[in-house]
Amino acid sequence: MKNLNSENRKNVFRRSTKSRISNLQKNVYCVPAVGSLEIVIIIAVLLSIALIFRTQITSFANSLFTKVFDQSYITNLP
Repeated sequence: MKNLNSENRKNVFRRSTKSRISNLQKNVYCVPAVGSLEIVIIIAVLLSIALIFRTQITSFANSLFTKVFDQSYITNLP
């Protein structure tokens, strides 16, 4: 095996560091695809929960809107 002097060692270190950095930069671009998949799964779960509890959600929303827009509360103010 060759005996590397200090200059050659520095060059080898720089080349290996540059290759590591370029590999990290390549891997960074793959990360958003995982995030997109997670968002799609979360949306699918939320839609399925909304479909399962559809009647309860609509009855809650209807009762909420009737309480919020009730005119009798305004007319009974002192």
